Amino acid sequence: MNKRCFLLFICLPALTLTFFDQQKEPKDQDPLFPVQQNGKYGFIDKTGKIVIEPKYDYFPSGDWGSPEPFSEGLTVVLIGNLWCFIDKEGKTVIESKSGYPRHFSEGLTTEKMDDLWGFIDKTGKFIIEPKFKDPRSFSEGFAVVRLNDKYVYIDKTGKVVFENHFDFVTDFSEGLATVLINKKWGYIDKTGKIVIEPLFDQAGNFSEGLADVKIKNNYGFIDKTGKIIIEPKFSQVGSFSEAIALAATPTNRKTFNSSTNLEIMSISPFDPKYAMGSMFFIDKTGKTVIDLQDINVKEALLPGFSDGLAGVKIGERWGFIDQTGKVVVEPKYDSVWPYMNGLAKVMIDDKFGYIDKSGKYIWEPSK
Repeated sequence: MNKRCFLLFICLPALTLTFFDQQKEPKDQDPLFPVQQNGKYGFIDKTGKIVIEPKYDYFPSGDWGSPEPFSEGLTVVLIGNLWCFIDKEGKTVIESKSGYPRHFSEGLTTEKMDDLWGFIDKTGKFIIEPKFKDPRSFSEGFAVVRLNDKYVYIDKTGKVVFENHFDFVTDFSEGLATVLINKKWGYIDKTGKIVIEPLFDQAGNFSEGLADVKIKNNYGFIDKTGKIIIEPKFSQVGSFSEAIALAATPTNRKTFNSSTNLEIMSISPFDPKYAMGSMFFIDKTGKTVIDLQDINVKEALLPGFSDGLAGVKIGERWGFIDQTGKVVVEPKYDSVWPYMNGLAKVMIDDKFGYIDKSGKYIWEPSK
């Protein structure tokens, strides 16, 4: 959710899964939520009160890498043809010259000059001079950039932190990063040392101490020593969120509709991401804690549980369940997004609103 703007194409034989970027950042104590009114974008607080009037031409809904509308006190909006960073009072703080703004992460964001990228601070000053290509946001003190046709890690001074002999690298999560070596995935620490050998056909970021890995055709979970904690026996899994992960078993593949055998494109952490088929939630021992077939779930929202609730599709509509599997928000929406800071974004009749954990509208659907 990773999560940065990526186009991720995944060919899966049966279960359709795409993911939210799950980069961790401090929880916003005074969150604002984007709304659309009469074709313009503004922001409300948790009570539904308009804090920043709807006057912006576009809000990218987190497309550039933040799971929150505001990241470190700023967010990105479009005014005419100009992308700007605004604060929570609606004041323009930075006018982006690149046209490709990302949310701030660890005090910095990317900025482009003469076809090369660097990093600026919250005053708009270049802290790392533009000399890179394909930069990603900072995560745990490092950012991935392309330098001399090779992806490397840099620190906040712009220094390459260690030589990269890997075919591909990803962001650090919980102290480790996945790397590709000779078509196999392993893990390195922040010195560049391989700490988990490249043995896996696919490997995900660590979340809550465990990472999902693929061996041959099945997925399981390892710990930070590389020890298999949950045996690879699933056709697909999601990352652990609130100590629970979504999973499906290979034996269920024959039940999936052939229309799910497609390439799936993951664009935005704010786009709804679904799993489809016969599914269940597991705990960190691999034990099933909720069998979603018991409540006739057709699809489930990834990453799974957020703020104690998980989005599920029952029949043709979406609602939410708690960690006992009880339906707590009745399925009546065309689409839903995960709960964040106590509210969930929902769509009905092509209009978007926000509900609290009881299902009460805080912001009536509008567009």
